[in-house]
Amino acid sequence: MTHRDHDLPDPQSCSLLGLAGDSRTHYTFPHPGHRCHAGRHPGKVDLARQSNYCLSANFVSCGLYKARAAARQRSARAATPSPVAALPSVIHLARAGDTLARIASAYGVTPEQLAAANDLTPNAAIGDGQRLVVPLAPPPAGGRAGASS
Repeated sequence: MTHRDHDLPDPQSCSLLGLAGDSRTHYTFPHPGHRCHAGRHPGKVDLARQSNYCLSANFVSCGLYKARAAARQRSARAATPSPVAALPSVIHLARAGDTLARIASAYGVTPEQLAAANDLTPNAAIGDGQRLVVPLAPPPAGGRAGASS
């Protein structure tokens, strides 16, 4: 199995749903350990709401999600985007033994770019199952992705 085999996108779900101690990780099915991280303190989410909203495309109609998205838009307008944030990205699911350097090398980015995209220090330890945003470099100017000379 190559490193690309586990880079499949998750089903569409709310980015505010996570585990109690880890706002970035959630199961793809309803689970009592899920919390809504929209507020200052993560709140429990009943299993029916997880099924009907959080873990489906319906999450965009949730009032908590809408309020958080509006706040992010306001702050995004006020902030200048960094070059890393402007790049398209994928989610990488880390495996035991992964390091920022190894993951960055696999995607053709620097460990510093990978760390910045995930609010980590460049020497941060990576946990098995941790999801990392990997910024992707744009294709070369004047060429097509995958085209050879």
